[in-house]
Amino acid sequence: GSEGFIQHPLIRGGKVRARSYQVNISLTALKESTLVVLPTGLGKTVIALLVAAEKLRASEGVCVVLAPTRLLVEQHYNFFKDCMRIDPALLALWTGETPVAKRVFTDYRLVFATPQLFRNEALKGNVQLSRVILIVFDEAHRAKGNYAYITIAQRYASECPSPLMLGLTASPGSRREDIETLMRNLGMRSLEFRTRSDSDVTPYVKRIEYHLVPVPLSPLVKEARSLIQGFINDQISRALKAFPWEKRPSNFTEITEMINAIKDRPFLDKPELVDALKNLARARYLMIALERLDLLGPKYFLQFISRIVERTRKPGSPKYLSQIITDKRILDAVELLRLQKDNAKLLKLIELSKKELESGVKRIIVFVSYRAASKDIVKELSSVWGLKVTRLVGQASKIGDRGQSQKEQDEVLSRFKKAEFNVLVATQVGEEGLDISSSDTIIFYDNTPSGIRFVQRVGRTGRNAPGKVYILYFQDTRDEQYLWIARRRERKMMEEMKMIQRENESRKGSNYALTKFIPSDEASEGKVSIIVDNRESACPVVNELARLGVKITFNQLDVGDYVLSERVCVERK
Repeated sequence: GSEGFIQHPLIRGGKVRARSYQVNISLTALKESTLVVLPTGLGKTVIALLVAAEKLRASEGVCVVLAPTRLLVEQHYNFFKDCMRIDPALLALWTGETPVAKRVFTDYRLVFATPQLFRNEALKGNVQLSRVILIVFDEAHRAKGNYAYITIAQRYASECPSPLMLGLTASPGSRREDIETLMRNLGMRSLEFRTRSDSDVTPYVKRIEYHLVPVPLSPLVKEARSLIQGFINDQISRALKAFPWEKRPSNFTEITEMINAIKDRPFLDKPELVDALKNLARARYLMIALERLDLLGPKYFLQFISRIVERTRKPGSPKYLSQIITDKRILDAVELLRLQKDNAKLLKLIELSKKELESGVKRIIVFVSYRAASKDIVKELSSVWGLKVTRLVGQASKIGDRGQSQKEQDEVLSRFKKAEFNVLVATQVGEEGLDISSSDTIIFYDNTPSGIRFVQRVGRTGRNAPGKVYILYFQDTRDEQYLWIARRRERKMMEEMKMIQRENESRKGSNYALTKFIPSDEASEGKVSIIVDNRESACPVVNELARLGVKITFNQLDVGDYVLSERVCVERK
């Protein structure tokens, strides 16, 4: 493009800057179905736009853009409408609110939808997949289990003579098999990924500065922590005496594995095994409590323990619980933590936020894993002069804490962008795909061991200005371990992708397709058709039937869930 802008008959001039890596990736993605992995903020949507524009120019048919939430779908729809030289009436935005009469697929060239809705339209036969020239899967890492993306990709691949799919994500997972499964689920043939440090990317990104902020534990908390850890270790050791296990379990998942192994034993009438189960259950309970202490501070541990106390007061509560709260070590730990009046991490957060705003930063996002803590943080920060704080949480409501509808989330974000607020406290909902580009500084209040979430969070800054990321952690606790685990997983993800990419290159040399071993099917005319009750639409059975090539019609059935013929009806139990 001239003067650094993309020039294309279907893209408005002066709208989209030409970045070499985006153009290079788009060229690959036009050749075959491709999974694109790019750090958040490097413009994955632009790649979708370039590929879609070229497909629309070169061929008849419809492009489909899918994203997991209504918010994201609308974001894409507006972006494409803004950038493309194409009659806006040819772009359709399908959400649950779109009247069925408006969902006439062939009226459009571009359809934007959530996966569940699009899948149901396809299963009902309202979407002619053979006429689709491109499907874009945004946040493609969602394609696991029975997620609608998978059904759509499989149906599309089987119904369209030359399918083309484009997957976009910042984080396909850190294990080799996760990345390969994802590519297999979506029928992706090549993998294109870039990091912020790749030579064709560096000219376009600003540096992100990382600051690790260790928060030392007070002597009181240290002492309490070792009492709790002592209790956990003791419970585990007792269980191991009764039930030898190859490896001493050290976290929630490992304890759960051991519990299941004991439960699978045919002779559970041995009293020592029943005791071992109780020991492990206690240890596991306290591990959750300890995680609260390690990530968020004493208050949340005490809340957890007081919930256990309340449960034990109810008649018929399990005995093993009351043994937690009568144990001397736990009682002592509770006493010590009650003496700890202030939360060192919260104080650090307040100090940092003030310092950043005084240095001229306009907006700060604080990420926190627990919803309950986000509420308290907002309360504490709001009492500080100069901080205008709001919060972004998911749609589910928790006890004493109502969730936010998508409309409310929208509202919060637009007010944050307009700088009516200068601090946004976000739980997980802020990590995926929402365009919170306007923040200059990000603070992780706690850490998560998930490499995916780490990458998502970091991408929220450094889009337009040099970004700063502060990572707070309590020293020598889970909080610190999680931080290193997440960074290690992020590195591993990069290494795995390099290997897959290299192997793909060498595989393209040899063109073996399994299809040539499959006899061609002459009898495809008499396609099986099944009528399915509306309520079953989200059920994995429907996915499986669709994968097998069944024609599906949804209906309000008075009896049964699946009607196979005039004489056969199936009720699923």
